[in-house]
Amino acid sequence: MLFVVGGNVYSQQSILANGELTASADDKTALKILTPQNLKCDILVETHTDKTVKVEFNKWANAKSLKQEQRFVDLIDIKLGDNTSADENLRLRVLTPISAPWEGSDYSAGVNFEIWVPENFEIESRNSYSTIVLLGPFNGVRVDNEYGPIRVEDVRGRLVVKTSYSEVELSGIEGEISVETSYGRIRASRLTISENPGYFETSYGDIMLDNIEGPVKVLTSYDSIIASDIDAGSGSVVLRTSYGKIKAENIKGEIVCETSYNPIDLENVNFTHGINMIETKYSPINLDNMNINEARLFVNNTYGSINISLVPDVSARLILSVDEGGSIHTSGFSIKPLAMERNRLEGIIGNGESKIELNVNGIGEINIRGK
Repeated sequence: MLFVVGGNVYSQQSILANGELTASADDKTALKILTPQNLKCDILVETHTDKTVKVEFNKWANAKSLKQEQRFVDLIDIKLGDNTSADENLRLRVLTPISAPWEGSDYSAGVNFEIWVPENFEIESRNSYSTIVLLGPFNGVRVDNEYGPIRVEDVRGRLVVKTSYSEVELSGIEGEISVETSYGRIRASRLTISENPGYFETSYGDIMLDNIEGPVKVLTSYDSIIASDIDAGSGSVVLRTSYGKIKAENIKGEIVCETSYNPIDLENVNFTHGINMIETKYSPINLDNMNINEARLFVNNTYGSINISLVPDVSARLILSVDEGGSIHTSGFSIKPLAMERNRLEGIIGNGESKIELNVNGIGEINIRGK
């Protein structure tokens, strides 16, 4: 392993202590993992068929001498147990001095963990500088971690991840989901979300979602949102970014997409109900192979074009408007005009069961065609 700490390069970790801890998991349902702020930990949790929690660990250090490294390692204490026999949780605690000698220096210390728990355990991990991999099946997961990537697979229950500088990767999750980070990207796939929308938020990282059943709310500020194969059912798909592009395909539900200064590209979208909103500024909005069923759709752009292709047999009332200098073009479908002006067109396609309102503020075009 090659890593940089404080400007100096160290080529490897000195593994100075190995150990193993085991605790009975009879009448236990969860494991809490607690590590200190001044220690880097790599944590891997898997499941096994035994009614035990088994922990294997390697303590390591990097310092100017083997003697100093050994001194660092001797200051790391690892405990596995519970507070009382009535406690349903087992706790894995890593203890270090409040002011450890490697703090504020070019040196470092840490622990690598491989942990096995019974299937369908709950996992709670509270850390500061950790790489965390959790491979279920678990009945619930909560992770609080400041620095280091987080990967979680196979959870049936509530999943909560809160971090600041971590990338998050999720797959095979069923239940309530909430992921919040500030400076990391989020990847999530194969999710089945309960009634409350799955919540995904970051500020300085992109978000990629695919193969999801259930409603979602996705927020970022300075990067893109990429989504595919999402069926929100009777719920909604909300994709909001302040300055990133939005690209989505094969999306069903009530859909909201909002950004600024970047394009919105949607393909094979079905607005199935509710009030749907698509909005950007100074960039095009493209909706390819769009369907709408007894819903309302509002598409707004400022100094950018709106380009839409409709699936056959769409039934909707159209209201299209542009500012001076803009233009409206329709083709490939029959429309019964209700009002026609230089910068505005209102009409009905089919029986007019849905409502589609497209508006360009400033110079831009509306292009809408049938297939």
